[in-house]
Order: sequence, then structure tokens, then C-alpha cells
Amino acid sequence: VLTRDQNLTFNEDKLGGRGALFWGSSSSSYLTLSNCVFEDNIYEKASDLTTNDYPGYGSGAFVANFKRLYMDDCLFKGNGYPVTKTTVKARHGKASAMYLYKAPITAVNTRFIGNSFVLGYEASSGCVELSTSCGGSVFKNCSWVGNKGSLTDAYSAKTLAQAAILVALGSVEEAVDFENCTIAYNLMGARTGAAGLIVSSGIANVKDSIIYGNVIFRDNKYAAD
Repeated sequence: VLTRDQNLTFNEDKLGGRGALFWGSSSSSYLTLSNCVFEDNIYEKASDLTTNDYPGYGSGAFVANFKRLYMDDCLFKGNGYPVTKTTVKARHGKASAMYLYKAPITAVNTRFIGNSFVLGYEASSGCVELSTSCGGSVFKNCSWVGNKGSLTDAYSAKTLAQAAILVALGSVEEAVDFENCTIAYNLMGARTGAAGLIVSSGIANVKDSIIYGNVIFRDNKYAAD
């Protein structure tokens, strides 16, 4: 599957893959995204979310079950879940920009800028999550800048929250490579989780990259970067 020069913007459905949902067969499917823009795919109707409601995974893009995803010169900007009402207890908003499940990625020159989630209850990842069997992924010359993860009650997090990148591969032997990347000035407004890069399972190999200026909530015990 090849998708090129597409603007996937301004979709407000609350399910996963708000900008785009790609679902393949991991043994035989390949996906290429080239020069695509995922922008302002954001669910704004807080009044429609109720306790235990799930606003979805991958607000910009949800990609699952591909042998490999190839991505070059793409932009993810302003996607997410800006639920700000303290009475709303929406749960498990994952990956405001992109959620990968059993889909190893090779990404080059791709930017993740100003994506955010603000949820009322549980949250477990911020901008990008690599989940389950994404080992062998490579990010080269990519950047994560100004992304935000937060909760309306900063003390209510029950699971790991994250602003920029969460690596959760499912195996301690799998690895993701970051080369010549920038992870900077991301914000984490909860007491569990980092603002930059966090690895909950697997290995992150970081080479010739900048991780700088990320900011966490004052009572957060994790490292900011």
C-alpha cells in the first residue's frame, strides 16, 4: 500500500485512527507513507465522553499488522485528545499522533509537533507509541517537539503516562533505533511518566541525537528527558 502527498486533517471521530486507520496482515503487508500531513485530527467534544469511555488509539494514525511501515517526509501536527473538563473521566487515550501495533517502522525526516492529550483519568502514552512486535524499527532525522501529555488531575494517573515517545515492545530483546533525532521541549503534566523518551519493554538505541529541554510535573519522580 502506498499513500503519497495526502492531507489527512480535521477529523473529529473519537475512535482510533482519527486521521487514518491502516490494518494489514503482518506476514505479507507493507505500507508506505510519503509526504503526508496528519494535522488537527482532534476530538473536541468533551461532553460526549463519559466515565470509562475510550477516546481511541492513534489520533493522527493507527497502524497495525504490517510487516513494515515505511514513512518519509511526513508531518504530525496538532493531533490528540484535548479533554479538559475535570468531570470527564475518559480513559486510555493512547498516542495523540501515531499508534503502532505489530508494525515495525522505518521513518525518515518525519516531524511530530504540538500533539497533545489531556484526559481526566487514565492515560498510558502521549505522542507516539510502539506497542508489541515493533522491534527493528528505525527513526532517522526525525523530531518530536512541543508535544504534551497531561491529566486534568495530575495525581490520578494509574498507568504510565508519556508526552513524546513510549517504547513498549513486549520483549526485552527487541530494539528500536533513533539516529540523528531531536526530542525537545515536550511537556508531561502528570506524576508518572517522562516527557521525552521512555522504554517500558525492549531496547532503545539512541545515536547522535538531541534530547533536551523536556519538562515534567513538579511531583513527577521520573526523569524529564
